[in-house]
Amino acid sequence: MDERGNDELIVERVPARAALAGNPSDGYAGAVFAIPVDAYAATVTVQPAEHWSISDELSGQREFDGWDELAGAFGQVDADTPHVLVLATIPSFIENAGQRPPTCSIKVTTTIPLSVGLAGSSAIVVGVLRALYRAAARPLPRPFAVAGIALGVETGRLGITAGMQDRLVQSHGRPVLMRFDTPREFGAEPAPGEDRDTSQLAVPGADMRFLVAHRPNLSEPSQLVHGDLRRRFDAGDRTVRAAMSQLSAHAISARDAFVAGDAESLGASMDATYDLRARMIDLVPGHVEMVEAVRNAGASANYTGSGGAIVVLSPNDGVESAALRSLKSLGCEIVSVGAGPDAPWPA
Repeated sequence: MDERGNDELIVERVPARAALAGNPSDGYAGAVFAIPVDAYAATVTVQPAEHWSISDELSGQREFDGWDELAGAFGQVDADTPHVLVLATIPSFIENAGQRPPTCSIKVTTTIPLSVGLAGSSAIVVGVLRALYRAAARPLPRPFAVAGIALGVETGRLGITAGMQDRLVQSHGRPVLMRFDTPREFGAEPAPGEDRDTSQLAVPGADMRFLVAHRPNLSEPSQLVHGDLRRRFDAGDRTVRAAMSQLSAHAISARDAFVAGDAESLGASMDATYDLRARMIDLVPGHVEMVEAVRNAGASANYTGSGGAIVVLSPNDGVESAALRSLKSLGCEIVSVGAGPDAPWPA
């Protein structure tokens, strides 16, 4: 087994993501249109070292006396921290790459707010996977395969309720429409000449600017949202099942509007997605207040994911300024997200 690898400092930066329309139908054979949020990101730094070490801002640094001690820690999955995400990702890398990575130090830093629906944990996993492939001097798998491996880390090794949406957007690093209406082998590479990727990259036809906002200390873990929703869907709840079909259609319409540079139609798809969500799920009043505030200012809004952060699209600068004032009055943390042809999407 060849464990020689890259002897250079490796840095992988993976952005947060925001679903614009279609969520949460991705777990129900639906579709979602989403964009990266480059203002927030997880950064994974890997460099050669004499001993294994893992460090992050929450858990500090832990050193391991050899491979056996590191491997013995793989089962320590009692918390969803960056440290544990790294420990869960290493064995998945070995399983898929067919070799151990070279001895190195792994450092994780992240600016993605926790549990607000911006895909912070998957950003870390995708970043660690990419960095380990580079450290081992192995060709990086296709984005679809990276997303599948990352999904397996969180669902299979950590027991986290998750789907492909976050990981596909983060693996591609571009705005993307994801359709889940056909069964797929998510972890598998396609055969030569075959494309199993459910995603379709979107190239915007006009510059668009979004705001992403959340209220600190008002998060909601995704398991709380998806647990009851899955139960109702499986039980044949008519409201939920009808909404999932409509959400899928809005995701496709949103992608088409995005590509055409049609902000009005895109905003309508975002608003419709939020309205359908509100019919299905008991929303947190503090999250609803954010959406209502920007709608009253003339903007469109939707949840970015399951934790309560929202993404806002304004038709002009005046409306955006009014939306910003409203969000600031609620104590929101706000970032601006560019999504036009000149937006600095990662390669």
